[in-house]
Amino acid sequence: MLKRKNLISCVALSTGLLVASFIQPVQALDTQAFQDGMYHVVDFGGSETDISNFENLKDALAEFQKVKDAYNNTGIVKDGTVYAVEYGVAYLPHNEACDVTIDFVNDDTGVKTTLNGCNAIDAAYLSTTQDGQEAQIVLSGARGRVPLSQIQIVPQELRTVRLSSYTVTNGELYHQIKNEVEDENFSTILKLGQAPTYLNEGETYYSYDGHYFYTADTFWAMLDDLRAQDYSRAVNPTDPWYNYYQFLSHRTLSAYPYQTGDQFVVQQMGTKAAISHFEDLDLDGADDTLTRTQYFQEIPSFWQYQYEYGANALMMLALSIEESNYGRSSLAYSKNNVYAHAAYETQEEADAGRYNTVDGSIYSHARYYISGTFASPIKAQFHGSFFGNLSAGMNVTYSQDPYWGEKVAARYYDLDVRMGSKDANVYSIG
Repeated sequence: MLKRKNLISCVALSTGLLVASFIQPVQALDTQAFQDGMYHVVDFGGSETDISNFENLKDALAEFQKVKDAYNNTGIVKDGTVYAVEYGVAYLPHNEACDVTIDFVNDDTGVKTTLNGCNAIDAAYLSTTQDGQEAQIVLSGARGRVPLSQIQIVPQELRTVRLSSYTVTNGELYHQIKNEVEDENFSTILKLGQAPTYLNEGETYYSYDGHYFYTADTFWAMLDDLRAQDYSRAVNPTDPWYNYYQFLSHRTLSAYPYQTGDQFVVQQMGTKAAISHFEDLDLDGADDTLTRTQYFQEIPSFWQYQYEYGANALMMLALSIEESNYGRSSLAYSKNNVYAHAAYETQEEADAGRYNTVDGSIYSHARYYISGTFASPIKAQFHGSFFGNLSAGMNVTYSQDPYWGEKVAARYYDLDVRMGSKDANVYSIG
């Protein structure tokens, strides 16, 4: 049976961005109506909503598998909570303090990590386990399981705002990331690099691996392809995209001399001195005086330790910029810590490492964090010496942000462009 092709269409917003608009009369199904303690197998995509109901989830899941091909979007709902759906997304929880995390286990590697919904709210939902304890999702390139109790499953028809997406502007690819369920705005917009030729200017694309892209009309097909691990219905089925700056190894050399890095700090950042006292009236976590940074006269250290410990200087600078807001964070000032080393999410200031000098922070990062740990195959933290994503690279265990690797790669791309694009595509990535 040919399904879902008429489910969604795109409408242009006044901002020029695109958002999914559903043509089905989705208001007919109110999940809150099912409050009898039973697991109801329903059709979220049509008028015949209540198919059958059961006392336990196991029987409901069995019925769901049996009848799902006969309906547009079969799902299971109990007391207002969705337990499974054929086509939908998973929302990660978060709060204002950003101290809520979920447990994620990678299906391919078995690696366990924690994710923070403050960084990204939506993931592709694939399935619910037979015992009803876990859901399988795809996020930032990784297929894995999370406790069902820690996420919210939302059928496609019941989404009220747009999701994280990709778009092309002036030949560059942007990743627009959401972290609020009921907010149309994106929390983060990353400029990733030159867009591949098969992505069109101004179009909205969806992808939860950053390699294969789908239009709004084929969002349903993306979920089917992710389940089958067959990307034949993607815009680029035989040509997956890999962000060069995201998957380049630290075991490379930047094409720039340290003098170019110095010029960037002094001329483009407008730096005149190191931070003498910390003032943050706008509460953005960075010193308010834009002409001061802890990078002042410290840039040669990045290049010195590049050659001593085999860690690309511009990649180390990009990572530091992401973690210290261009060397102007409170940790960079108070503890000479331009990498937020050991600054765990719960007690960042108290736990963060202290260094006698900024040079000591850069030295520690190159020798111990990169060469000795994240780029060392004998260490448990090694999943590839590139920034990566949730599937491979430093991102796997370095951060609770599933898109941390993309964010640091975007910093690297920005640095390279502003310095002359000499690092672009120098090496082959595999």
